[in-house]
This record gives sequence, C-alpha cells and structure tokens, in this order.
Amino acid sequence: MKRRLAMLLAATLTITSLSGASALAAETTAVTEETVVPEETPEEEAEEPAASEEEQDLTEDVQTEEPAEGITEEVSEETEQTEEEVPEETTVDETEDGEDTGETSSEAVTEEAAAEEEPTDEAGEAALTDEERAAQEEAATEKAVEEAVLEEGKEEAEAKLVGWQKKSGRWYYYTSAGKMVTGFHKIDGKTFYFADDRYPSVPKGGMLTGWKTISGSVYFFADSRYPSWKLGAMLTGFKTIEGAKYYFADSRYPSVREGVRLTGFKTIDGKKYYFADERYKSQPEGKMLTGRKTISGYVYYFGTNGVMRTGFQTISGAKYYFMDSSSAAYSTARHGRMATGWQKINGKQYYFTDSRLKNYSESNKGKMVNGFKTIDGSGYYFQNSSYKAYKAANLGVMMTGWKTIGGKAYYLTDDRLEGYSAGNIGKMVKGFKKINGVTYYFNSSSVRMDGWQTIDGKRYYFIDENYVNYKASYRGRMVTGFKTISGKAYYFEDSGALRRTGGVSKINGNLYYINSDGTIEKKQGWIKKDSYYYYVGKNMKLSTGWLSLSDGTYYLNTDNGRMYTGVKKVDGTLYYFDGTGRRATSEGWRTLDGNRYYVYSSGKVAVNTTIGNYRIGSDGIARLIDTMNAKADGYSSNTNYLVMIDTSSHRIGVYRGSIRNWSRIDYSYCADGASSSPTPRGSFTITSKEGSENAGSYTYWYISNFGGSAICSVPCYKGTKEVANSTVGKAVSTNGMVRVSMDTAEWIRDTVPNGTKVVVY
Repeated sequence: MKRRLAMLLAATLTITSLSGASALAAETTAVTEETVVPEETPEEEAEEPAASEEEQDLTEDVQTEEPAEGITEEVSEETEQTEEEVPEETTVDETEDGEDTGETSSEAVTEEAAAEEEPTDEAGEAALTDEERAAQEEAATEKAVEEAVLEEGKEEAEAKLVGWQKKSGRWYYYTSAGKMVTGFHKIDGKTFYFADDRYPSVPKGGMLTGWKTISGSVYFFADSRYPSWKLGAMLTGFKTIEGAKYYFADSRYPSVREGVRLTGFKTIDGKKYYFADERYKSQPEGKMLTGRKTISGYVYYFGTNGVMRTGFQTISGAKYYFMDSSSAAYSTARHGRMATGWQKINGKQYYFTDSRLKNYSESNKGKMVNGFKTIDGSGYYFQNSSYKAYKAANLGVMMTGWKTIGGKAYYLTDDRLEGYSAGNIGKMVKGFKKINGVTYYFNSSSVRMDGWQTIDGKRYYFIDENYVNYKASYRGRMVTGFKTISGKAYYFEDSGALRRTGGVSKINGNLYYINSDGTIEKKQGWIKKDSYYYYVGKNMKLSTGWLSLSDGTYYLNTDNGRMYTGVKKVDGTLYYFDGTGRRATSEGWRTLDGNRYYVYSSGKVAVNTTIGNYRIGSDGIARLIDTMNAKADGYSSNTNYLVMIDTSSHRIGVYRGSIRNWSRIDYSYCADGASSSPTPRGSFTITSKEGSENAGSYTYWYISNFGGSAICSVPCYKGTKEVANSTVGKAVSTNGMVRVSMDTAEWIRDTVPNGTKVVVY
C-alpha cells in the first residue's frame, strides 16, 4: 500500500510539473533598469569590460526536451545592418539641423509582466480531484506514512525537472541533469541571461528580458513586444527598439563582449558610427545618430544609415566638407569633423564659413562659399557660374591670377604680382599693380580698368580698342611714353600720368608742343600758339636753330622753339629777321622800335662801326653823331626857344636858352618830307598854332606853322586821334610837314611860343 501510494504521489507530482511546463507563455515580468554607458571619444573607441568567468560559460551544449510553445516559436531576428558604399559626396535634405524626432528613450523599455498561461485541462483537474479524494480516504488510516512518502516523492519529482520551466510567471531553464541555469547561457544558438548574484532583484535563475545592465554593460533581451525575436534572447548586431537604432556587439566587433550595447564613436565593417553617450544626452544612450550632430564641440554628419560621412556633402542645398585624408590639415583626430575657414583639399583652396567672413551668421557656419567674398577685410573669388571658364567640379575653388567674371577682368594674387607673399595668395588687388612687369589699375571694386581714367586728378590711359596696334592681350596695360590713341598723339610720364603742359615741352632732349588736353602737335609745318610761331618737323619734334625753307631762312630758339623776328643774336652774331621771321637778304638801313640798324645782305647787323653820320655800337643800334648842338650854338631866336630839324637823321631838337648858351630839352625822331614833297630848308619863325587840320582822309593834330610848312602829329584817322601811321625816323611825309608823335606835337605847340626860330637843314 505504501509503495503504491508513494508511486501515485510521485506520478501526481510529475504530472503537475509537466502540465505546468506545457502551459508556457512568452510574457515576462516588467523590469526597468538604469544604464551606465562608458565614455568614448571619436579618436579612441573604448573597450567594453571583458567577460567574467561566469559570463564566459556561454557555449554549453544543452540537450533539451521539446521546447515549450512560448519559447520555441520561430525567431525573425533583424539581420545585421548592411550599408551601401557611401559615395564621395552625397546630397540630402535636412529639415532640421539637430535632433531626430519621434523617438523615445531606450531607457523607457520595460518588461511585460503578463505571463501567458495555457488553459488548464478540466479533465485533468477532475482526475486529480478523484485521486486526492481517494488519497484523503486512505490518509486517515496511514497519515504518518503518507506524509513521509509524499515528501520523498516531491524531492524525486523536482530532481527530474529539465529544459524550460515556468514558475510564478517567470521562466527558468534546467540542464539535462536537472541543474537550474544562472548567468549567461546559450541555448539552441541563442544567448539568454538567468538571474544570478549580479542581478539580485530577480529570483535566482529567472530569465531576464528587456534592457539590462550586467557588470556595468548594457544588454537587451527580447521581450513580448517583439514577437519576431525569440523571447529572452540576447540581441546582437544592429537592432531597432522603439524606433531607435542600436548596435549590440557581434562578430564584427570582437573587442567587446557579444551583446553589449555600444556607445560613442565605433567603427563597424570599416564604417564609422556614433551611438549616443554622455556627450549627447538629448538622445537615448546608445541610439545610433543620423544627420548633422555636434559632439564635444565639433560638428559631424551621419547618413540616414548612420554611417559617418566625410568629404564634400550637400545638405539642404548647401555644400560642406567633413575632414578626410584629402585635406592638407587632416589628422585621425579630426576625421569626420566639419571644416571651417581655409581648407586645402586635393591641392585646391576652399573657404568654409566662419566668423572671419563678412556678414557672418552662425546658421551658415561651415557652408562652402562661392563667388566674391570678403574675409578678414580682403576680397577673394571662389569659382561659381559667373566665371567665364566655370566647371561644376571646381565650385568653391579659390581662384588666383587673371580671371574674367561677369564680363569683367580681375586679378587675384599669385606669384606674378610684384611684392607677392604667400600670405596674400588669392586676394583681390586694388589700385596700381605691377604684374609680370606690366602696370595695371584696379578700381575700388577690384575691376581692371581700361581706356582713359582720371586718378587723383591726373589722366592715365590703359590700353583698349582705341589704341593703335591694339591686341586683346594688351588690354588694360598702363601706357608710358609716346602713344597714339584714336589717331592723336600723347606723351605719358614714366608714372603713366599724361603730360599736359599747354606749351613747349622737352622730352629726351627734343622739343614738342603739347596742348593743354595732352595732344601733341604732329602735323609738319608752321603753327601759331599765343602769338608765337613754331615749326613742327618730322616725328612731331619742333625745329630749332637755323631752318632753311623754300621761301627763306629762319631761326628758331633752341630753348623754346619760337621763331625769331627783329634783331636777334645767334651764336654771338646779331642778325636781322623781318616780321615774318625771314632773315634779311638785302643790305641797308632798317628801323625797328625807333632804332636804326644797318643790315648786310647776309642778314648780319653791323656792329662797332661808323656809317655816315652814325656811330653803331655793339648792340647794332646806329646813333647819330651829334652835330646839332654845335650848329645850334651859332643861332639866335626872338624867344628863349630854338627848334633844329635834321632831315638827314630825321631828328628834331628843341633848345632853351640863348645864342651860345642853348640847352637841348627834347630830342626825338621825326618824319620829314618825302623826296616828292621835301620839307623846305632854311631858317624860319613859328607864326601861328592850330588845334588840327584835315588833309584828305586824315587829321593832323597840334600844329605849329612855320615858313610854308608846319610841325604836327603823325596822321590820324579823320576826325579822330586814332593814329593811322606812326612812322617816324624816315622821310615819308607826303605834304612836306614835319611829323612827330602825338605827345611831342602837343608839347611843342603848348610850350614853344610863336616867334621862335626853326632851322631846317
């Protein structure tokens, strides 16, 4: 009886245990864990803690009974993330530069505690009740035996538990030897974790689900929210949990224990990612970031697949550069960082917006510039479609040298500029600049100027199509020296300034006549400027010295090119040139400005000699040998005045005094009668005075009559005192009267009284 009862009890316990196992459910108790993720930097990828001895026990080959229903369903585990090759440059539209939206913290993941229970078999319950009823009937007689046998049967039944077992809503696992598993354990190729001393908040041996921190490392064990994953199985590789993507170490990251959630910068399959850590607390820890992100003060860019982008990238229509080996400033520590400021990439210079850019705004930081830009106060040009030879591949490249942009020429500093230094490369030039030995001028906008320009009040010319012998390659060059522009000749100083003397100018030892507008007189022949005559010879040069032309011989001043007239000294010799500038060719007396000269047929003027009654000095002026005083000395007069007229020298003298005591008070030239109407000679007396007298077309003023003749003024236009003929010093009077200047005639009339003796000889 005892034997039979013990067997029944053992069977009962076994059935109870097995029926409980057959009602496996997939739900697990909710557990929320705080996770701590080790710090990691882009340069150094921190190693996760090494597995403990207990954790290393993952490969035990466990033989199990047929898995329970809730555990053995097919697992649709997310495949390892793959990534297409990232092209050198990718273009995305990013609506917000910052955090991803619509994501929840991984910390919020919890276990579901509602364990699924299979319906209890009613027939089984009825049978169990009958056995209990029978046992109760027999218990009265053998209670002590029953209790002992029951205890023994219970121990035997428990010792036989194997595989998955559910107790109080939590799953456990027993080896084939009946030993309850704890810690990490691999079952059918999947790794699970069963509570041990490292996880005291869960009953020992209980299977964990959801986010768990074990020995400082964070893991995720599949829970009931993800039916495609095996319940309780440890995740590895790329996995998406509540919309956020994470990476759990697998064979691609062997330096960290399998299943550990990674944080910080990580390189997986040769591609770099960033998983949020304490440096990016606005996102769930461990979440894979995408888009543009600022980490430790540096901006990085991650594609939609999480892979760090490097090189040129176009984001929301703007171009950026993220450091890679094509940059001259690259280092592993800078890998992936967004570039700002000057950058040399593949040997070409670029600029990415920073605070040195004029009109900088923080929202534009890192954008590659193009077109005209002012940086640190200097102008630069970065290639864009305005450039005549634009290529899309060179967008943003800093230009140097000569460039035509928008139809205008600019020069951006390179080593051809005089005074070049490497620190100025690419700068747009202004003002006068010498490039390859040629001077150009750039205005305040750095545009090269051509044609006529007025700069600081001076005129310059920079070659354009109006220049003689124009070539396109010459355009903009500043001219110097003699130049012909639009058919006119000019001279430009070494400084390029136009010479505008408005008169004679000496250049390289030769004389030129340059007008006030800068044009040079270039037509060969006589020119008259400001009452002076000049002769333009070959090559626009003014003739100087002796000039022999078909109509005569001329002399032009060697200092200023002016034509000589009158008596002029040439090489120490006096010559006589008539009013047209011709040198005299006939011998005889010449009167000039009231002076008498004697001129030879060679044009030379007599000097230092005596001719007739004249003594000629070194200045060529002939002075009458004065016999008038001696002659006057023997005459008496009825007044204290005496008038003497010398027709040979054409002189008139007025004396005051008395016989043997006369003093000449006036002595001047006169015009006595011509040979056809000579003035009568002899001694006469002034008989009367008149104010004027008309004769033909003329009027004579201030008349003093004597002996059928008179002393009067030179002829004036009838009825006026406008002199018609001022000639004196010659015998030219047509009516025999003695003509003197207006002033002398008036003085004699008013001073010398009637009755005064007049002697004509």
